[in-house]
Amino acid sequence: MDRPRPLPSVVAAAVLAGTAGAPVFAEPPPIIPRHVLMGTPTRENPEISPDGTRLAFTAPNESGTPNIWIQPLDGATEPRMLTQDDNRGVWGFDWSHDGRHLLYIQDRDGDENWHLHAVDIETGDVRDLTPHDGVRASNILTDRNHPDVVLVGMNLRDRRYTDMHRVSLSSGETVLEAEDPGDVTEWVTDGDFRIRAAVALDPGNSDTVIRVRDAVDAPWREIARWTLPETGSVLYKKVLGFTPDGQSLYVQ
Repeated sequence: MDRPRPLPSVVAAAVLAGTAGAPVFAEPPPIIPRHVLMGTPTRENPEISPDGTRLAFTAPNESGTPNIWIQPLDGATEPRMLTQDDNRGVWGFDWSHDGRHLLYIQDRDGDENWHLHAVDIETGDVRDLTPHDGVRASNILTDRNHPDVVLVGMNLRDRRYTDMHRVSLSSGETVLEAEDPGDVTEWVTDGDFRIRAAVALDPGNSDTVIRVRDAVDAPWREIARWTLPETGSVLYKKVLGFTPDGQSLYVQ
């Protein structure tokens, strides 16, 4: 049996009674200034040196352009600005494993041809390790057991392909390490910091392909292939590294 419905006047009275004691909201707080949210931080990207004695970070210079600064970790002296950039700015960096250099990439006037630079923490000298017009540096790899060497991808041989090069921090000497046939998405080094494996994406069917070589002067050979449904996104890291004996790969 249906319950009798209340008269409209009774419903209206109940609603009014329920809203009579409603809380009064305070005024909203003031808007956060835009420079607090979007302005250049006073200090950013802190990194401790490999020997644990220095702290490097990015901070703006007097004109507001980000640069790399450094100071002793114990705070014995005030921070000093290493780079002297007043144009594009330096927005990030990494310590080299020699503990003597800081590495960062920078393009020229927004052309997106990124160059790899090394700044000496003692002298402040900045060197362009990839000083080639129209060439882009990428895929930068370092190794703690080879502190004077950086592996850098550059489209130096052919603007379409990013080959890997071995660059000496001390001399700047550049040697070709591995050529990209045009389908490589990831390079993998062994325990001797030599590129011995590569992950490629087959342009015909989007298969993920793993190739290896026995030495830097040996031919590449395919050892595994998976279809796209098996491997998922090409952005996921596929190879975690070599086993200590250099004869097998950890793959996910």
